Amino acid sequence: MEISEFQWHLAEDEAEHQRESEHRALEEANRDLHLFHEFGEAKKTHGAHQSLAYAENRLQDAEAELEQLSTLYEGSELEDGTAELILSRGERQLDQARKSLEQARRDHHVSLSIEIPKQRESLERAVSDAERAMERGDIERQIAEMEHELGSQQQHRELDKLREKLEEARHDLRDMTGEVVEPRSLVWRLF
Repeated sequence: MEISEFQWHLAEDEAEHQRESEHRALEEANRDLHLFHEFGEAKKTHGAHQSLAYAENRLQDAEAELEQLSTLYEGSELEDGTAELILSRGERQLDQARKSLEQARRDHHVSLSIEIPKQRESLERAVSDAERAMERGDIERQIAEMEHELGSQQQHRELDKLREKLEEARHDLRDMTGEVVEPRSLVWRLF
């Protein structure tokens, strides 16, 4: 019986360690979700808006620059192709600014509609998983405690039955021999 009690204390210690680990995991998941709500989501949203605004400003600047260059070089009689070269470069920059704006709009949409909600859901799922792990662990510990208690009760019942058999054997021996047997001497004879 001492071995089973020792094993039970070890199991209790391990269960407590597991509970502490599950509790820490839940605290970390809650902290990560809180930090995301407080800072991460706002930072990512702000970054997406800033990237889009930067691309829009770049397009406006490229349009204005090309308009100014067109006005400046319109009717210019430069023969070495300088005007065409400068206007061509301005048109390429404007085209690149348009493409960058299109990409920034796609990135903005992906960030706000997909990435940020996906990260939020992942963090919320981590909290939910940690809560379920704690609940499951608590139930498993309760079951183990009940099983231990039932096992202990079963051992006590079996021990009581053995004591009854021992008492019956003593009684039978006394009836057969007329000799009163001390409990210790009988135990030594049996083992």
